[in-house]
Amino acid sequence: MNRVVRRLSVVVACLASATVLAVPAIAQQATPPPPAAVAVATIKVPGTSGRWDVMQVDPAAHRLYLSNTSNGSLDVFDTQTFATLAQIPGLPNSQDAQGAWSGANGLALAPELNRAFVSDQVDNSLHVYDTNSNAQTDVVSTTQKGSDSVAYDPDDKKVFVSNGDSNSITVVDATTLKVLKQINLPGAPEIAVWDTADHTLRQNLSDKNQQVIIDPKTDSVTRTIDLPVTCEPHGIGLDESTNTELIGCRQQMTTVISADGTVQMVSRHTGGSDLAGFDPVNKQFYVAAANDTSGGKQAPVLGIYGGSGTFDFIANGKTAAGAHSLAIDPADGTVYVGAGAAGTILVFPPAPTSNFLPANPAETTNVTPVLLPLPSPNATSPADIMEVDQTTNTLYVAVRTNATSTAGGIDVYDVSGSSPEFLRFIDLGTGANGVATAPDLKKIFVGLTDSTLAIVDVDQSSPTANTMIAKIVSGGAKRVDELDYDPVDKKVYAANSDDGIVTVVDAVSNQMITQFKDLGAALEQPRYNPADGMMYMTSSDQNAIFQFDPRSDTMMAKLDVGDDCNPNGLAINPNNDMAALGCSNASNPHAAIWDVKLHKVVSTIRQSGRVDGAIYSPTADRFLLASRYFRGPAITVISGDGKFVTNVGPTDANSHQVAFDAATNTIFTIMIPKGTPSLAAFALPR
Repeated sequence: MNRVVRRLSVVVACLASATVLAVPAIAQQATPPPPAAVAVATIKVPGTSGRWDVMQVDPAAHRLYLSNTSNGSLDVFDTQTFATLAQIPGLPNSQDAQGAWSGANGLALAPELNRAFVSDQVDNSLHVYDTNSNAQTDVVSTTQKGSDSVAYDPDDKKVFVSNGDSNSITVVDATTLKVLKQINLPGAPEIAVWDTADHTLRQNLSDKNQQVIIDPKTDSVTRTIDLPVTCEPHGIGLDESTNTELIGCRQQMTTVISADGTVQMVSRHTGGSDLAGFDPVNKQFYVAAANDTSGGKQAPVLGIYGGSGTFDFIANGKTAAGAHSLAIDPADGTVYVGAGAAGTILVFPPAPTSNFLPANPAETTNVTPVLLPLPSPNATSPADIMEVDQTTNTLYVAVRTNATSTAGGIDVYDVSGSSPEFLRFIDLGTGANGVATAPDLKKIFVGLTDSTLAIVDVDQSSPTANTMIAKIVSGGAKRVDELDYDPVDKKVYAANSDDGIVTVVDAVSNQMITQFKDLGAALEQPRYNPADGMMYMTSSDQNAIFQFDPRSDTMMAKLDVGDDCNPNGLAINPNNDMAALGCSNASNPHAAIWDVKLHKVVSTIRQSGRVDGAIYSPTADRFLLASRYFRGPAITVISGDGKFVTNVGPTDANSHQVAFDAATNTIFTIMIPKGTPSLAAFALPR
């Protein structure tokens, strides 16, 4: 077959050395530090950590596959929830005296055949998996040595296994699993990629500083490309739309060629590179590198470069030990970096400056909130906790600063109508943090920054209405933060977040009853449970829940959550003794459902995370969590029996609190659109 040879451009990413090439495109003057890309989520991989190799995404099935060398398994993850779906055993491995692992290497998916293919250098075989059943079905011997990279040709239904120690490629029929041919190569093969546009296989030869092009019709080498600089080529990121490659090199960072060997770009920002890839959605190249050579650091990074013929360096993202695996979701551009030594997969958003991954439409209810600017427009962090008095449809918002006050207090809103109406500001002389309502006593209780607890009369028929009628000194050095009201025993439990103190107040007499001291760091949300008459309180740093009996004011237990949650928010459904924990753990974002009777986590919600405020509405039978997780800030809605319903939003990064008015079915939080702090109101989806 005659084929027009397209012009090929290659960008080569290599480890910087002392030798400076005479390439005019490189400016040698000092440059400012590069920007940083940040991983927004982390997938913890079960099993034995140490070394992983190739990852690949099946975008249609929302699956991420990993050849897990040290665990001897093919691992499968859900790209929407980041849950581990399977770890399929059967890949032989070994570890040498220095602790280095050998075993599973290359990986390729054939979605239309419902198959995955993994090479293994211990038994030098191609292992075949059914992706529907997550089971290994066949093992095909390559009869070669050093079986490594795997590439799939969807047109001819062929699998190519690169054998690094035999200088060969084994060609396997992807349907019958018969070995068709051994292709002899002039050097040691590393990564190979299938070029759909050109219908060829591109195979790097690491020891020869070459790339060879293979025709699948004849299963033979048709062209050899000599890289014009010392590279030791490994990974390939291929932009088929412009016929451009970025090659991850083991040696100095440099670049290169078109069909005639023309240098396109030289970069010295990343080095010691392995796998590379291209994001077709956002037109960006990525390379997993051992060194941040732009700063002279021997630290693993994800290097990001522009496509479209410019190849501009965009950013380096910090990764972790052993991070040389790389996969890109071609549907949305999400980037996965596997750090085998650290036992984690780091998840990067498509845009390096973004803090969030794309929202998943299947788990999101988009709303346009009603926004009412707060009376404290100059505050950058104006409000903390909020709560609705359901008997009067009044919303109380703890305000840290106010435009007419040097300090803070409470903003009061009438929320009985179609949109909230601001009524008044109650000046408390210092910043307000937590707030709890006592509708039967017509009082509110407010935790203040000066380590005191304010008691406010909200009986509109009282001569002292809307004023502070008592103030309890906690004796702590820092703020009184969150609190809750026990309507049976008429008591308030208030937590000094940073002092390890819980203060118990008689809500009728406005007097302190007792205190619990030395409880440790990061005391968060007290929450009364009418079902058992107990007061529970979270601690994020201690990953614990305290249990108090308000009838005797006794601490009954300190309970280990048993899940890496680090809870902030706590909400309890007294009808079934289920609680929602707002987990703050940023490296493993989720929410947890905790059985109050059994004192253990019974399920997790992966569609939420980095939660602060959490409430339960008995009228709606819904938990509401203020979530700022990796797919963007929203209010997570969970059914009363602990099942995920939807994420309502988007909100914004300032939305760490939530309140709900049952009569109008309205959710409230704080947003700062375009720098204007505002009360946001929107309907709870029914």
